[in-house]
Amino acid sequence: MQVLSQADGFSDLGSPLFSCVSVQHCTEPDSELHVAVRRHVYSRSVLLEVAVTNNLGDDVSGVSLHLSTDGSPVPVLSEATLDTLADGETGSLLVLINKPDDALFIATLDATLYFDMEGMGETYPVDPVTFCAQDYIAPQALDPQAYGAQWQQLEASVRDVFSLSEMSSAQQLVQELPDHLHMCPVPPTGKEAKDGSVLLALGGSFLHRCPVLLRGKAVTDTQGKGVRLEVMVKAGTEEICNLVLAGILG
Repeated sequence: MQVLSQADGFSDLGSPLFSCVSVQHCTEPDSELHVAVRRHVYSRSVLLEVAVTNNLGDDVSGVSLHLSTDGSPVPVLSEATLDTLADGETGSLLVLINKPDDALFIATLDATLYFDMEGMGETYPVDPVTFCAQDYIAPQALDPQAYGAQWQQLEASVRDVFSLSEMSSAQQLVQELPDHLHMCPVPPTGKEAKDGSVLLALGGSFLHRCPVLLRGKAVTDTQGKGVRLEVMVKAGTEEICNLVLAGILG
């Protein structure tokens, strides 16, 4: 990470255990301040790499990101703020916070930008920074043969059934769920079975190391009340399986 190598107090962090696949956009691209967050998880800490684009029409200074949960500030181990940020420019903030040892970090952190403009202190609330179950999953592209071989090898499995009222059709669910879970569709995903259900097969990896596979079928409710999803997840442990299942609703 080039930003870390240039920041005092961060270069000795080493490589993260895991970097979340997606960049989280905490404001819209055309906002007065566009905020995009890359999230990196270490054994005892979490690092937020925050890109801030200034669209305010004026230069700002002293830009920092403040985090809180349930109204209480989140203690910061170390941070790198922006002394100045010219109009139309993008700069990077770094915020390092603590996490429990050897535990996944699942949290919602309320976030607010602090800065000075024309000698006045200003605040700019942005969308929360989140860490959810699917953030620890990375897509894994597999052909059907490799998928089948891994399915046979993985021992832990968990089944569940979901009623997803917000979905209008089984096809919509099958199209959207891979991106939502950060997993890759594998054939026969999207095909209709003899019973009218739509088939689903997904491949991924947990923390870039452990294979995670999902197999299921989705059926559109005949009364227009959403989609019923029957699913089975296989992975190295039941804990990982349950993490993927939690991501379906997360």
